[in-house]
Amino acid sequence: MNCKKCGATLKAGEPGAVITCEYCGHEERVAGSPAAPQISVNVQEVIASAARPKVKINALGCLVFIAIFAAVPIVICVNKSSKSSSSGPSKAEKRKQKRDKQWKLSELNNAPKQRWFKLDRGGMVGGLAELDAIANYQWALNMAKGWSADARLARMTIRRIRHDGVAPNAVNKRDGAWDVRFTSPSRVAAADKMAEVSEDQPLDGFRISIRKDEVQAMITNVSPPKAGNVGKAPVTCTYKQLVAAAKEMIKRPYYDASLMPTWQSGEWRWTINEAFGSKRRRRPRRGKRFSGSVHVDAKTCKRID
Repeated sequence: MNCKKCGATLKAGEPGAVITCEYCGHEERVAGSPAAPQISVNVQEVIASAARPKVKINALGCLVFIAIFAAVPIVICVNKSSKSSSSGPSKAEKRKQKRDKQWKLSELNNAPKQRWFKLDRGGMVGGLAELDAIANYQWALNMAKGWSADARLARMTIRRIRHDGVAPNAVNKRDGAWDVRFTSPSRVAAADKMAEVSEDQPLDGFRISIRKDEVQAMITNVSPPKAGNVGKAPVTCTYKQLVAAAKEMIKRPYYDASLMPTWQSGEWRWTINEAFGSKRRRRPRRGKRFSGSVHVDAKTCKRID
């Protein structure tokens, strides 16, 4: 008998046996039927088995059997889910917890950099429906001092103050209704020193703003006042005083106000502008010209001519 693959001679074997070629490894079955196995029957054992009682399997036993095996994957799934829940929250849950976290004053040293995060509003005066940014300035300053002990105001902007001096509505996703920026002289000095040897600069600013119906903050770079004699920012003027000082303007339903020091003298003053998108209510009086903005002294709350 020869191998059908390589033609080599195969060793003889019994009919039906499988022979492996020593040269190519091909397996070949020997033609013919294998010898029938010899079965020995014990007559006494057959008689004894016939005398034994037969086991009857009813439908209930089948159902129990099927139920046991059907419960196996259920138990495995339960154990698996319990194991995953005991191991802690998932990555998506951790990200959501991080986004929803409201940072307190004592935690701002470890706050994230260069991205917005929510602030704990404990201690704020009033709500966002009638946001009193003047009354909440001290709260914002305390938050900034939690970031840097020498924090001081760089600029504050209040948008959409009503013509009658009512506080702006900061809800319904009116982002930027209040935007206040602080800087740190020590961090500015460190940034200037590092700029001499590296392009990487430490973040020198802390910004608080209304975003998505939340009071949020960001540690970032803020342009500090350049005047060397900038003193403490007087944030005392009320909304009604700011609007009254701008009475020579064309009347509008809403106004924007920004507080910042002048570049030359460092004196703090408010700049009152027409709010973006505010429609004209009446024409200006004859002979009156309007430049688009009015400046108000931050100490006296009087208009600067």
